[in-house]
Amino acid sequence: MKELIRRHYLSLGIGIVVTAIVALSSMIAVRDRDAIHQRAQDSSRNLVILLSRDLSTDFEALDTLLAGIIKGANDPATWEMAPELRHRLLFSHVTFSDISAVLLVNTNGDIVMDGKSVVPRSANFSDREWFRAHIGDADVGLYVSHPLRNRLTGTMGIVLSRRISQPDGSFGGVAAVTVPLSALYDRVKALDLGKGGDVTILRDDGTLLARKPLVAEEIGRDLSRTPNVRRAMMREAGSFGGTSVLDGVRRHYTFKRVDGFPLILSVSYAVDEVMAPWRHGIALLASVTLLICLSLVLLLLMFRRELRLRQEAQARVENLARTDELTSLPNRRAFRERAARIWQAACRDRSAVSAMFMDADCFKKYNDHYGHGKGDELLRKLAETLKARVRRAGDMVARYGGEEFVVILPGTGIDDAAKMAEDIRQAVMGMNVPHVQNGPGVATVSIGVASAEPWTGGDCDALLRDADAAMYRAKESGRNRVCRV
Repeated sequence: MKELIRRHYLSLGIGIVVTAIVALSSMIAVRDRDAIHQRAQDSSRNLVILLSRDLSTDFEALDTLLAGIIKGANDPATWEMAPELRHRLLFSHVTFSDISAVLLVNTNGDIVMDGKSVVPRSANFSDREWFRAHIGDADVGLYVSHPLRNRLTGTMGIVLSRRISQPDGSFGGVAAVTVPLSALYDRVKALDLGKGGDVTILRDDGTLLARKPLVAEEIGRDLSRTPNVRRAMMREAGSFGGTSVLDGVRRHYTFKRVDGFPLILSVSYAVDEVMAPWRHGIALLASVTLLICLSLVLLLLMFRRELRLRQEAQARVENLARTDELTSLPNRRAFRERAARIWQAACRDRSAVSAMFMDADCFKKYNDHYGHGKGDELLRKLAETLKARVRRAGDMVARYGGEEFVVILPGTGIDDAAKMAEDIRQAVMGMNVPHVQNGPGVATVSIGVASAEPWTGGDCDALLRDADAAMYRAKESGRNRVCRV
């Protein structure tokens, strides 16, 4: 019992240790995963803020440029100057490193002032959205167009424009500056966001203006109906996870609107790429954890096996200590323990208990005449005969010592016990084992039978003494017979 409890607690302890190791490994894995995500998000957020600030600064500079040109154009004195002087006054501070055209367009959409030429180039823009946006609305402010092809240079770009109003507030034309899309792309192409990273500049209506990685045919595409862009259009700033409709890559997006301008800037990282080192680390951690857990389980199994073998060995030793080596029957010690339990049960159940003592007749003479080997063989045959005749589940047969055997029969009265004893006696004679030193010429036994009602008093030892005494009377009466109390 103690060994069973010890084994139970050992198994429980190993189970707790294994559970703790798995839980700790899981906590480490979750913590590291969250830390990697947090670092990537922080990096994306910082990058979005910096890029947004740069774009805002650039567009503010262009807006200031337009405001200065409009102010000069609204001064009547400007138009009284010579063309070269007027051109120098309006455009001397214009640099064309990030822009491709600066124009003043009259109410008909024709160029009246050209930042790149004293003599304006010829083109009409009355059909352009950026021109038409200012005709009927004096409060549009700075207008950022959709991507379009520049009629003067043939390159793709966006137009930033402002309305020129007459002194009476009526429409007086448009001042416009064209920014090539290549200039927007130059803002993001040098950024290293990993193999699957993505930087996107969108118009606030979901139109794609620039992106890294660059896919030229996607520029100008309306993405307002896609889940990711729709989410970005609904808020000023934020982050979320999603799969890109452009390339199918699963990313985590961080976005922000550019302050003061109708632009949305998004920076994202590919989740699988960022988490790849974590997955390798988790695979290693899982392998080590599994190895440790398997080792503990293996040690537990080995210990349990050793404990089982030990218990089995101990049980065999105990069984040997309670079993007669010659006949394989229970010995006197085992019999007396069992008999005491049967007696107690009979006291509770108010049932009879019978016992019989059996002794081989003239056994010493048999040994002297035939030898001890034959004597041992006879004892084994007597044991087999007893076991064959005493077969009820509660009955017990034992070798009491020497050539004596004892039987205890719970729930059995004296008559049934005597009948069984007689059956045993006849069965022994039926073995026809030669015994020339015995009267009948074959091996025989003498049996004493006694019975008791435990609930009326007495004890089991008294019952056994009575059966033993009856056996001696059987011997004194001539052997090969059954006597009962």
